[in-house]
Amino acid sequence: MRARFFLPTVEVPILLYDRVSDSVSGIYDVSAEDFHAHIEALAADEYKTVSPSRLRAYAIWGIPLPERPFVITFDNAYRSLLSNVKPVLQEQNYSAIINLATTYMAPDPAGRLMLNGEPMLTWSEIKNEMDGDVFIFGGHTRNYVDLERHINPFNEIRASRTDIKRATDFKSSIFSYPFGAFTSKLADDAKRAKIKFAMRYGNEIAKIGAETDFLALPRLRVVGGRHVFNAEVIESISSGVFGKVRITHPAGPSMDMSVLVYDSNLQGEVIKPVARGEIADFDSNKTFEIDLPSDIVFPLIISVFDKSCIVRYFETTVPKISVKRESALGHPPIKLEYEVDIMPVELNLNDEVKTIIQNESLER
Repeated sequence: MRARFFLPTVEVPILLYDRVSDSVSGIYDVSAEDFHAHIEALAADEYKTVSPSRLRAYAIWGIPLPERPFVITFDNAYRSLLSNVKPVLQEQNYSAIINLATTYMAPDPAGRLMLNGEPMLTWSEIKNEMDGDVFIFGGHTRNYVDLERHINPFNEIRASRTDIKRATDFKSSIFSYPFGAFTSKLADDAKRAKIKFAMRYGNEIAKIGAETDFLALPRLRVVGGRHVFNAEVIESISSGVFGKVRITHPAGPSMDMSVLVYDSNLQGEVIKPVARGEIADFDSNKTFEIDLPSDIVFPLIISVFDKSCIVRYFETTVPKISVKRESALGHPPIKLEYEVDIMPVELNLNDEVKTIIQNESLER
């Protein structure tokens, strides 16, 4: 037990998804294509999923975790988990926690129930998945209620655990608080219900160590919707910098994000970004710019992540030939006939010539 007091704290992102759907209607819906891209990027970055029991074993006994551990979670248990999620996780040998609002679980597919307009898993399907190694199941209350407003939250937490045991003969000590509701009183109720691993929202990375409160673990919500990002590199005429990266977000829900820029100077064991920046509530009304140092090497790789730099929403490569050049007056070049570019020139009052003709008529 003494080792616990000297145990290094490990950062473990716990991702929160709701639906992975072929029909994307809002921030709770991630398309199947985007989910596949998220998981492939996480695997390429060498993240490894870990179970709740593995995290508790580290905190209590110091049993080592893999490099870059993380957890995938889904609140509610939509049927699309079997078609859109399970095969993708299996490709990377990943697992995920599925939190059940147990009233919405019918005994078998013949009586399948709906939640938020989507078909849910059934108890027979859940029991079948418990024999595999992809999904781990926990509770999400019995009736999918806001526990802060409920007259008896303890009963709702305990009831979901009881329902899972009755339907599957499996005792689960995992729980997620619905609708972002969390207080220390709810954590006490979870403890009374014999929950050992409970998750809230929080929008931050969980820190696992000897002092971790396993009844109040924060998660990072993955923002759904149809996101569109554009990125361009603009060369500056100013000294000291090469120019800037300009990012726009013309479509998709508002989100907090981080932008990382890598160049092709791949010296050293650790590849670090040459520029990075963060912006909150980034939507279609905003433009985000990051300065680039003068010694960058093309091509550049520009990546858009969530604010914690875990989930990659967008990535593009920019070769030198695609770079735009800033004008002296901060305006784009003037386009003439025959694709002749004339750059606006800032007047020098010390010169004898006070005016510059920028656009002479051209004889054909």
